[in-house]
Amino acid sequence: MKKIAVVLILLAVICVSAFSMAACEKEDTIIVGYDNGFPPMGFQDKDGKDVGFDLDLAKAVFDEMGKKVEFRVIDWKLKETLLNSKEIDVIWNGYTITNERKELVNFSIPYMKNSQCVVVKSDDTVNTIEGIKDYAIVVQSGSSAIQAMYENEFLQDSIKRTQTNDDNENPLYIYWPKSDSNVSGADTNVLCLQAVENGEAQASVMDYVLANYLINTSENKGKFRIIDEYLWEEEYGVGVRKEDTELLDGINKALIKLRDNGELNKIAQKWGLEDALTDTFKE
Repeated sequence: MKKIAVVLILLAVICVSAFSMAACEKEDTIIVGYDNGFPPMGFQDKDGKDVGFDLDLAKAVFDEMGKKVEFRVIDWKLKETLLNSKEIDVIWNGYTITNERKELVNFSIPYMKNSQCVVVKSDDTVNTIEGIKDYAIVVQSGSSAIQAMYENEFLQDSIKRTQTNDDNENPLYIYWPKSDSNVSGADTNVLCLQAVENGEAQASVMDYVLANYLINTSENKGKFRIIDEYLWEEEYGVGVRKEDTELLDGINKALIKLRDNGELNKIAQKWGLEDALTDTFKE
């Protein structure tokens, strides 16, 4: 009986230890939610591998913090919902800092500058925001391009005309083509460009960092151009749950350390983004 009791105790200890190790491993793994259709921040390369500036930076940050990282592709429209339901731990993929989003998440130190720009076909002669006010415009659903359009004097009326769908809170969360609206939403910015190319839309509003990369790829070279006038300037940050103050502090400290040791600038140079870093992170 004593031997059986000892064996049972050992088994119990092993089970508890295994459970504790699994719990610790889970606690030390950060799940990063991102959109893999957002080059050069996060996207699939020609071999189907997810790559990008934000993925490299996130790996470097969590390595500095002694954490493991798991990347999870998410529906960008649901990013804050997934974060606050704890399905992901951070939002990290060209995530624009806005006052509306600050009500839902806490942001890291801004690490990259960006602008909301307008992409049209290369043979389109328009060059001002006012010039596209009557265009069929496509944007990524859930992107900061939506807010940029809301706040532009020439595009406000265009957006108001989309409020015919049932979702009054998010009137742009509709999908192209939609004949009764001149502004519609697509799942990814790549689909937005395809809509412009195919004539289903005449223009797309998107992040300059992304647009400049996409229109200069070999398959898109010469098809599109960015007009001279921008809607607004903005900055990217990492989104963290309000209560995860320790995680946020760790991310900020790691970002500063990567700046000081030159690693952040190396990652930016790899993706041709060193000039886009905020002043805090420029060498």
